[in-house]
Amino acid sequence: MTTPESQYVLCCERELRVEVWNPAASETLVLWHGLTRTGRDFRTLTTHLSTLSPANS
Repeated sequence: MTTPESQYVLCCERELRVEVWNPAASETLVLWHGLTRTGRDFRTLTTHLSTLSPANS
């Protein structure tokens, strides 16, 4: 299993915590959870996507 890297970014004067799963990727996918949810809601999806490579698609 790939382990994400925790980072903080500034957006509209708010600091947001983000999980970076593949910093070397050429494209970015943003998954934004709702107010009452957490980033862990996407754990299964992000684990699966982080294991894909261009050769597999």
